[in-house]
Amino acid sequence: TPPPGSPAGTPARPGAQGTPRVGIATRLKVDEVRSFVDFPPGFGVEVPGLGAHTRFERPPLLVTVRMKHGQQVHVLTVHLKSKRPKFLQDAQGNHLEDRDDRKVGVMASLRSLLMRGAEAAALRCIVIDLLQGTNVPLVVMGDFNDNPHSVTTQLVAATSEVAYDKAARDVALFNAYEMQGESALKKDVAYSHIHQGYPEVLDQILVSEEFVATSRRSLGDVRRVDYFNDHLHEGRDRSRSDHGFVRALLRLRTD
Repeated sequence: TPPPGSPAGTPARPGAQGTPRVGIATRLKVDEVRSFVDFPPGFGVEVPGLGAHTRFERPPLLVTVRMKHGQQVHVLTVHLKSKRPKFLQDAQGNHLEDRDDRKVGVMASLRSLLMRGAEAAALRCIVIDLLQGTNVPLVVMGDFNDNPHSVTTQLVAATSEVAYDKAARDVALFNAYEMQGESALKKDVAYSHIHQGYPEVLDQILVSEEFVATSRRSLGDVRRVDYFNDHLHEGRDRSRSDHGFVRALLRLRTD
């Protein structure tokens, strides 16, 4: 059925089931909106006890916006599977496993890793399709539930491939924080989540080479990236997010 409050005639959209959906708010003109639910053919994985994992738990949302001077930009927002152990449950949510058994906990964590890895690989395919052979800039942002240099994040970005294959720049993504201009103030408070007392960067903004100032295909640059995370030290309060907020100021040339 259509989402609550939708205008009459709004088509139903498959999306996240039993978990919050991702969304994008923008003041720019929107040319297109797409949601990706299923993995590309052949990218599903078998998860022990769960069977085939072939679709995103929280489908990525792609919005193609048009800047004031006419330049299109793809914006893709994501929320990958968390590291929280995936214990087996029945349709009513009743536990089917002994959560106090440490070996059961290992398998539950492996399920989460397999699911997040499969989602990252499927997301990589979407990124390749959006970037290959085009000059439309792409911004991928959201909760990756892993750090920028993790295997799963690099599955999506493939930044390291650029070091030995210059052609890979066409379909690579770059961490906006690391692409800031020399005038940007980089502070040692670049974290967006605190897990058991340790700060982590789970919420990331990745950009295509069009926002890399040193690229010959550059159309702009990353001016600065800010992390707003003071509230994470004020105690757990369900009225506040347990994640910080990341803001990137991206500049496109208008000449």
